[in-house]
Amino acid sequence: MILIVFLSVLLIGTTVGGVFFYRLYKQEKVKRLFETSRCNARDKLIDQQDSFIWELINKIEQQQDRLSALLCPMNDHVWKDGRCVKCGRVQDG
Repeated sequence: MILIVFLSVLLIGTTVGGVFFYRLYKQEKVKRLFETSRCNARDKLIDQQDSFIWELINKIEQQQDRLSALLCPMNDHVWKDGRCVKCGRVQDG
């Protein structure tokens, strides 16, 4: 009789402990998934910002080329400290 009670208490304790540790495991898994998704979202945002910045740089360079063509049509730049005084282009090199 005592053996049956002891085994029953042991089985109940093991079950409660198993449920407790399973819940801890699930919470940790959800936490890791959340952190991973946050990192992926942040990386995606950084990539979008990088591509936007490169687009802006290309547009600025195109506008500078147009300005140079208008203000210095014969490529007759007047350089001072590496920058054209007439159109603002930065000297290559």
